[in-house]
Amino acid sequence: MRQWKKSASELSVSSSQPPHALVLVVLANCHININCNQGSAWQTVKRGVCRIMMVLEEGIGWCSGTMLNNTENDGTPYLLSAYHCQDGYTPMYDLWRFDFNYESSNCQNPSSEPEFVSVLGSTLRSAWANSDFLLLEIQKPIPADYQVYLSGWNKSAQVPTQTTLIHHPTADLKKITTTSQVAQIYTASILWNNEVTTPPNHHFRVTFNQGGTFQIGSSGGGLFDQNKHLVAQLHGGFPDTLCRVTTAYLGRFALSWEGGGTRETRLKDWLDPNNKNVNLLDGIENPDASATFDVQGKVMMSNGEGIANVQLNFGDGLEIKTDLAGNYFIAELSKNARYQVAPIKNDNIINGLSAFDLLKIQKHLLNIETFTSPIQMIAADANHSESLSALDLLAIQKVLLNRETTFPNNTSWRFIPEVFNLASTNVETFNFQFPEFYSIEDNFNDLIINFIGIKIGDTNESADGKE
Repeated sequence: MRQWKKSASELSVSSSQPPHALVLVVLANCHININCNQGSAWQTVKRGVCRIMMVLEEGIGWCSGTMLNNTENDGTPYLLSAYHCQDGYTPMYDLWRFDFNYESSNCQNPSSEPEFVSVLGSTLRSAWANSDFLLLEIQKPIPADYQVYLSGWNKSAQVPTQTTLIHHPTADLKKITTTSQVAQIYTASILWNNEVTTPPNHHFRVTFNQGGTFQIGSSGGGLFDQNKHLVAQLHGGFPDTLCRVTTAYLGRFALSWEGGGTRETRLKDWLDPNNKNVNLLDGIENPDASATFDVQGKVMMSNGEGIANVQLNFGDGLEIKTDLAGNYFIAELSKNARYQVAPIKNDNIINGLSAFDLLKIQKHLLNIETFTSPIQMIAADANHSESLSALDLLAIQKVLLNRETTFPNNTSWRFIPEVFNLASTNVETFNFQFPEFYSIEDNFNDLIINFIGIKIGDTNESADGKE
C-alpha cells in the first residue's frame, strides 16, 4: 500500500482495497479479537458485522460490512460496506457471500478455524464515491438461528465523542479497534491510491490509540459512536501493524444520507422509505422471515348474523372472502411483514332498505325519536357526509324507487373492527370518526380479528347477511 502526504489541503492515502484475487496477507499479530475485554460491551452489535467474499469478474476479494435497520423496523436485510471495494472491478453481486459469526470464541486466536454461517447473493441498492458507501440488500432472508443483528445508525451532523471500529482484516476473524480520542471531520480533500479524490468534509479522521489496527479486508467495517449507532464505514488510512497509533479515514453516514441526490446515490430512500426523518434509529434483532401466523375471524352485523362474500384485503394483492356464515381464515402470513386488513362489500344495495328506514330517519331529524346507537347513525349517513340531513333521505329514496343503483360517495356496506367497540360510544357525541381497517404489525401470534358490518340505509338492521 502506498502512503504519503502531499500538502495541507490534499492528503494521499491508501485505501484497504481488495486485491484482484485471493492473496494471503500477513495479519498483524496485535489485532484484538472481538471477544476480548475491549469487545465485552459490543456483543450485540458485533452480530451485525460480517466478512464479505466478493466475486468479481477479475477475481475474488474481501471486505467487511454491517447490517442496518431501517425506519420501518421490518427486517429488510440491508448491508453497508465501502464503495471502493468494487470500484474499478466488475462485481457479480449475486455471488457475493456474507459470513456471520466468524470469530474466536474468546480472546485468543483458535488453533483451528471456527465455524461460521453464510448467506449468498445480494442486490446493489445505492452507492456513492464521495463518502465511499455501498448499500446492498441480501437477496434471501437471513435465518433467525444465525442471530444476526440489524444495527442502528445516527445520521446527525454531530461528531461522536467516542468511536469503535469492528471489522475483518485480511478476511480474518472479527476484530475490534478502539480509541480514546475524539473523531474529527476531515476538512481537506483526499487523494486515494486508486487515483480517486474525495471532497472535503465527507470523512471522519480517527486516530486509534488503544490497540488494534486495520488492514486490507477491513474496508467497509462499521464505525460506531458512544451509543452504538453506526456513523461511518472504513475507507482507508495509515494502518500501523504494531498497533500503536493508527490513523483512519471513514466515510460519514450523515453525508451518505443525501449522497448524490438520487435514489441510486443515497441511503435515505432505502433506510427511511416513508420519510419519517429521524436522526437516530436503534438496532433490532433480525426478525424470523420464515415464521408465519394465521388470522381468522367473523364479519357480522351487530346482532351477530354473519355477512357472506365480504372481501378482506390484506395488502399487496392478498385477499380472501367470507363464507356464508361470515367466517374467514387465512394461513401463513409472514411475521416479517405488516398488513392492513380492510373489508369491502359493495353489492345488492337495496338489501335491508324499506320505507320504514325513511320514517326512522325523518323522526330522528325532527327529534321525535332519535337514534340510540352510532350504528344507526352510520347506516343513515347514506351520502357519507359524516352528518345526517334530508340529503340522506333523498339518496335512500332514489334507491328504493330504482332511480339510483349506488349511494353518493358511499358503498353499500361499511365495516368497523370489533375491538373499536362502537356500541359503547355515546350517540350524542358521536362524530362519525372510526377505523375501517385493522393494522397488523410486529405480530408473533395467531390472531382472531372480527369486524362489524353496517348496511347503509338499513337503520333497523333488517338486511340479510347471506345476500
